[in-house]
Amino acid sequence: PEMLGLANRHGEVLPIIDLRLVFKVPAAPISVATLFIVAEVKERRIGVVVDEVFQVKYITEGALKPTHGAGRYVTHIVGDGESLFQLLDVTPLLQTYLPTR
Repeated sequence: PEMLGLANRHGEVLPIIDLRLVFKVPAAPISVATLFIVAEVKERRIGVVVDEVFQVKYITEGALKPTHGAGRYVTHIVGDGESLFQLLDVTPLLQTYLPTR
């Protein structure tokens, strides 16, 4: 159920995953206005549904703080002085929801 289907992004067919369902949170309604970001690992791409995109931040590797016991997908936490952000590893998502080549 986490795999919503496929989307055509600039001629490339992308599988679309809803992270709400991956993390066992009730799904939001899907419409033509639904946003997704594209994640890539070793030339394999996946679309990930997001609620909003506030901004893109570039962070240094030194700002990443490893986290333990946060589950299969959350690997690090980073703070910007006001907020904390969780860094997701999309590799397990790709391994779980996409067939191997």
